[in-house]
Amino acid sequence: MTLDYNWLVVDDTCMYVMPDMNVLATRGPDTLQVIQEARKKANMPALPDGSVALGDPGILLHHLGMDSGSCRQSQLRSCDYRFCFVSHAGDGGDFINKVVREHNFQRFSPFVTWDVMVRQLGTCQHVLCRSLHCIILSDAMNIPNVFFQFANTTNKEPIHKYRDYYGSFGISRDDMPYFEDAALAMEYLEGNKHVKLQHHQARIDALYEAFPLSLFAIQKISG
Repeated sequence: MTLDYNWLVVDDTCMYVMPDMNVLATRGPDTLQVIQEARKKANMPALPDGSVALGDPGILLHHLGMDSGSCRQSQLRSCDYRFCFVSHAGDGGDFINKVVREHNFQRFSPFVTWDVMVRQLGTCQHVLCRSLHCIILSDAMNIPNVFFQFANTTNKEPIHKYRDYYGSFGISRDDMPYFEDAALAMEYLEGNKHVKLQHHQARIDALYEAFPLSLFAIQKISG
């Protein structure tokens, strides 16, 4: 939870609402609804329709020049890996390694710095993501991806934050690219059915306009 510069960053369990808070953007419509309800309970006026941009700021990675590019968009290099799998921090168990081996996935650990992860994702044609961070970075780099969970694991991610994120692009829960079967996930990705965020450029532009660039030093990476 971070609260500074009149900004609101909401985690999944708590929120503070201040009378002078300037809400510029929320991860999605569900978060915005929670804020509106909290303001109502505090006898504060509702935020005007259209005044808050929707989307995770990680989507702006490419727009801010902070990614090294994807092999899919490069004419100078081919992708090193057909399918990449980015595991969750809590993943463990032999069955995960078995699935990775069976489908010849290139597995990446989540325990790396953001710039290393961006470089790694840039080598992938498709990505199976076990976390929302992976999905957002892959989307920002326009790399086809799916939200993937193992059917027989007890370490499943809560679905609501994914629903909120996809909702920022008008994608319903029923249309979320969510899979628990690796073969079906691969078929979906190779069938070119993945969510293409360039179809939602107006929403991304609105998020960029809301981003307080003056408060941040942008770090660019290459290679």
